[in-house]
Amino acid sequence: MEAALTAGKHVLCEKPVALTLTDAAAMRDAAERAGLVVQIGFHHRFSAEHAAIERLLAADVLGKVEAFHSIICEPIDAVPGGTANYRFDPARGGGLTLVDMGSHRIDQMRALLGEVDEVHCRMGSVLDTHQMDDSIVLSLRMRSGAIGTLGFHRFSRGFFSPCTLAGTDAVANFSGMVVNPYQSAPRLGVPRAGAREDPSAGCARLDSPGPLVGGEPSWMGRARLPRRDTFEGQWNALFDAIEQQRAASPNAEDGYRASKSCKQPIVRTVIASRFACRSTHPSTSCLHFAPGGLREKARHSLF
Repeated sequence: MEAALTAGKHVLCEKPVALTLTDAAAMRDAAERAGLVVQIGFHHRFSAEHAAIERLLAADVLGKVEAFHSIICEPIDAVPGGTANYRFDPARGGGLTLVDMGSHRIDQMRALLGEVDEVHCRMGSVLDTHQMDDSIVLSLRMRSGAIGTLGFHRFSRGFFSPCTLAGTDAVANFSGMVVNPYQSAPRLGVPRAGAREDPSAGCARLDSPGPLVGGEPSWMGRARLPRRDTFEGQWNALFDAIEQQRAASPNAEDGYRASKSCKQPIVRTVIASRFACRSTHPSTSCLHFAPGGLREKARHSLF
């Protein structure tokens, strides 16, 4: 990256932005000095689901998000080339699961909920084919006060990627899965209560009644969003930033902060063997679900 910036070139850099925090900070500083467009390849930000959740948050449909929970499961077979892939070499890839897969969801949580304030990590290696991290659980506290967990499991035999944001007024659940051929799963659910009338009016098959919450009917809205090529989205965002002479998003600072959230808990984690992977800090998590009714805001945000 630094060589490209010195040559006066705009940059799209794949994540992780660097293998060490020192190098990541140096690249961030080089990007600031150059005054050129630098974008980091966190393409999950460009999924239809992520955009819909951004609209819900901007419209204050969820209220204050106090908790979140996410898990990403992916078969190890999905890594092209098997153990010959660079991801299995710490000197080249920096890690198999947390740095490579987990950094995407960390970036999404930062984009949606703000900066990470505290991270604890538990790390494991399940499969016999390697001694790399293939099972990770992070416990996070955001600067906003929201708490939650992020799980990344690359030993799984299937693809699964739910994410839940629990707010004081509503709960949103969406899929962040991006799989071959690099399409995001087009579903979003928003439970909400407090609407005595049917909130499905004008929403075309998107709502169904749920259980009573605090004496009020709750409602589950499910939006079927269009498929979106997230890689195409990130390239379009880069070109737009260059043409409009503005900073890209996600930028080098985002790359550095995602690396920091990945690297710091690893430093505090003692890995004695593939069976002994325990954090020096206990992991805690708590999820609080309190759905609320904000029908009009949700409808206008999603459709």
